[in-house]
Amino acid sequence: MICANTIVNSSEPVLGLETDSSMLKPMTKSMSTAAYKHLRALLVQARQIAGFTQRELAVKLGRPQSYISKYECGERRIDLVEFLEIACVLDIDVADCIQTLQEMHRREADADSLPGF
Repeated sequence: MICANTIVNSSEPVLGLETDSSMLKPMTKSMSTAAYKHLRALLVQARQIAGFTQRELAVKLGRPQSYISKYECGERRIDLVEFLEIACVLDIDVADCIQTLQEMHRREADADSLPGF
């Protein structure tokens, strides 16, 4: 298990795994994936269920209303820390959400690796 206080020496393989750079694929742009679109939809739905307007949520987060609008419509990416702050205010089950997104991501990756597609 990797802990937040673990220091990783960049000259050593992460998690003890050797990597062959010729085997690595470039990462996809996460904002264009179905999993990220699902995350955005989940955040919109959670905000609406909580009864907040974009402006009200923004006030709770100490952000401008445009911050909410931009991540909801996909103009802006949110990072993990921002997601956790939003999830806390909207009472989102973070573990359940991440598990769902991980399953979606795996299905996308499996579909991308099928021959002929």
